[in-house]
Amino acid sequence: MSFIILMNGEKSQKYVDNKTQVIMPFIAAETNEISSKLGIGIHACCQSSRLFWGLLTPHPIVQTWRSMKALEQMREIRNATLCACWYIAKRNINYQDDAYYLRLFRGLFKNHRANFLRNKLLDMPTDMQELDRAISIMIENNISIDTWELQEELSTGHITLTESVQKALNINA
Repeated sequence: MSFIILMNGEKSQKYVDNKTQVIMPFIAAETNEISSKLGIGIHACCQSSRLFWGLLTPHPIVQTWRSMKALEQMREIRNATLCACWYIAKRNINYQDDAYYLRLFRGLFKNHRANFLRNKLLDMPTDMQELDRAISIMIENNISIDTWELQEELSTGHITLTESVQKALNINA
């Protein structure tokens, strides 16, 4: 099994496991011969420990980037925080996700704060250099990429068509 860090976020102090720690959020892929998982995590800078949460499929890299940005905004990391950050960063929340999303965030925020963070994440310009690097690493390591998400983000102007994005779209065409 391989654990591949695709991108690191901003190092900061967070309240984790009942104590203040300096953590580094990240996006990673966990792969084996059969499948891969894409997700977000935190690495405790003073320790060798890390916490990771991800999905086997689909692999929406833009949503995962936004979820790491949401994680950077959190003051406290709890059991469901990584999963909650992933869901709040989803562009289109369907009915089934909505109930799950609200349940996760009620424990972390007041609803108006969650909506504010969600809107901020969805409107935030995507760092295409970071995204390109992550997509290139995913392609090099045969990690599937959600091309539906890339096409949607392109059509709304939230990402630009770069060489890496084009290559990802061509691979899955």
